[in-house]
Amino acid sequence: MSPVLWQAIGYAGGISLGIVGLVALVNFLWQRLEQQAEKATAQPAESPSASELGNTSEGSPSA
Repeated sequence: MSPVLWQAIGYAGGISLGIVGLVALVNFLWQRLEQQAEKATAQPAESPSASELGNTSEGSPSA
């Protein structure tokens, strides 16, 4: 096979891997964004008592 054909195969493979990598990155970031959104919606119901306890327990030993 000619070098030009090998070069074309290399470019096509590189582009394919790049697209797969971008899709994987977007998928990872999307899942992480959804997890943070779920935590943000679940936190306000449970957070005030937990954060107050956390602040007082952290504040007492240092004071």
